[in-house]
Amino acid sequence: FAGAKNSLLIIRDGKIQKVRGDRASIGDIHILEDGFTNHEFKLEKTDSLYMFTDGIIDQFGGPNDKKLMNRRFYDILESNHEYSMSLQHECLQNELDSWKGTAEQVDDILVIGFRVDFEHINIMKRFREDSHMNAMFYPKAS
Repeated sequence: FAGAKNSLLIIRDGKIQKVRGDRASIGDIHILEDGFTNHEFKLEKTDSLYMFTDGIIDQFGGPNDKKLMNRRFYDILESNHEYSMSLQHECLQNELDSWKGTAEQVDDILVIGFRVDFEHINIMKRFREDSHMNAMFYPKAS
């Protein structure tokens, strides 16, 4: 993972772990010299991973028309991470709509959540080993 301004969030055992992205934006001319930090990590079977733009944490709303901020966003993810990704999407959309109320959306909002299907990976690995084929593998979304 190489992040630009935003962290990758991993929910493992019900707790959020952050893989911090670099402070530079993708279009930052100065980063071209050094590149982005590349983070490597092991995934566990029950990990849920999330990437997002800053639009969700910067969204105004709530009773005092304040930003949603990281902590509220993390709380939403932690409280719903055991659900299917489609149900998490629905829960997050409902929470965001409730938070936003009548406030205008201030920025683009993108949240990508996924899990790795280790069972499917192992099947494909065995298939490639048994058949001596070299195949591309795209994990299915849950």
